[in-house]
Amino acid sequence: MIARIWRGWTAKEDADGYVEYLERTGIPAYRATPGNLGAFILRRADAERTEFVTLSFWDSLDSIVAFAGDPVDRAVFYPEDDRFLVERETAVAHFELFDSAPDLRVALTVDDLERALDFYRDGLGLAVAEAWERRSGSGAILTAGRATLELLSPDEARFVDQVEVGQPTAAPIRLAFEVPDSAASADRLEAAGGERVAEPVVTPWGHRNVRMRAPEGTQLTLFTVPDERG
Repeated sequence: MIARIWRGWTAKEDADGYVEYLERTGIPAYRATPGNLGAFILRRADAERTEFVTLSFWDSLDSIVAFAGDPVDRAVFYPEDDRFLVERETAVAHFELFDSAPDLRVALTVDDLERALDFYRDGLGLAVAEAWERRSGSGAILTAGRATLELLSPDEARFVDQVEVGQPTAAPIRLAFEVPDSAASADRLEAAGGERVAEPVVTPWGHRNVRMRAPEGTQLTLFTVPDERG
């Protein structure tokens, strides 16, 4: 695995706007490139400026070339970068990443693979790490950032259903994805073929959640953790 790192700086008052801009331009472009394993925005404010780092993970240098072109260490910019950036690095750094953590993978059987890709890849923004089509069938592996396994007692599962939907509704397996804006993500997933099971709610633990149903029937919780920076 290879990590690609770029840095740039904006005026402090432009930081929020630049985050929104990156989320419309560079980050989707990273994630839409085959071989991308995830892309993230880091930021740090000082007295007058805000430093930004884009951190992306890739399966090979060839995949990075498909995104950035040659030379591979040249930074990629977009039309409005000049409006936001007061300083930038024109070259990126690449690091080989050694990760011994085990991979948690959830396997879903879907009747319509293309429709499922429209939902999870295009609607939810998960990057395709690998895809195949062979005589035995077809499939794809999508990256979803850091994975955790949540175990709930039946009473707790019913409680979560009651909070998010108002009644028991989920199957024994439900997926949950942290997103920057759960309501906006729900709108995109509806456009990609999903069904909104319930409207957004603020949970007793302070998250803003929306319950969705994927085209193949899997229920998903989209959750947004509030920004506590003040």
